[in-house]
Amino acid sequence: GDAGVLPRYAAKDFALLDGRTKELSSEEYTKLSKEFGQNSNQILSELFENQDFFSLDAEMQAAMIEDVYKYSLDLAKDDVSGNSFLQDGDATLELFDSGFPVSTYFLTKAQLDSFTGEGSTQQKRDALFAMDGMSGEEKNEFAKLYFDSEKEIDYSNADTYAMTQLSDAGQSKYNRVEGLGYDVQKYAELYPIAAASEKKAIVISNLMAAGLTEAQAMEFYRRIKKQDWDE
Repeated sequence: GDAGVLPRYAAKDFALLDGRTKELSSEEYTKLSKEFGQNSNQILSELFENQDFFSLDAEMQAAMIEDVYKYSLDLAKDDVSGNSFLQDGDATLELFDSGFPVSTYFLTKAQLDSFTGEGSTQQKRDALFAMDGMSGEEKNEFAKLYFDSEKEIDYSNADTYAMTQLSDAGQSKYNRVEGLGYDVQKYAELYPIAAASEKKAIVISNLMAAGLTEAQAMEFYRRIKKQDWDE
């Protein structure tokens, strides 16, 4: 129905940004209930029509539904309070204002949230890049919404994804070795090795372990480490 069922934690009052408490009248609570129901029902209906939702385990499905409820309720609270509940920059507002498909966002979020612990940010980025069913542009938009302080990583294709994960210096130095036949993805693998703050002998050894001959490793190292490059 239009009203839906409010989560059990939704009281008839809630704190506003300025610290005041918003006491809901019966009319306002009815409006809150209706907006919450409409928002959550629409998003959940779209999720339940997506087979990817049913490929997730029960715990992930439950977490996703909880996310949808919170998103829908926060939007309703902000509307009923005259935009005095959510502050600028809040994730809920950013998602709403972005126009990004909300059901797609929460489905993708649930899949990436399964990666936790050390190295999980890179695992999440790799998983996002590998996902089918989303364009590079959609992945870029999702990344801006999902990752905290997301660096300008471009998920458009394998080359842009590899290159934009490098530092600015790393990206700018590709022209030094491009003529030697290194493609973008190989360069993105080798550059962090060559740029490491290790003794030269160790770096050369590591470059050789990555597949270069000693001569190739020496030349790659020279071109990356040289301060003034005008060749």
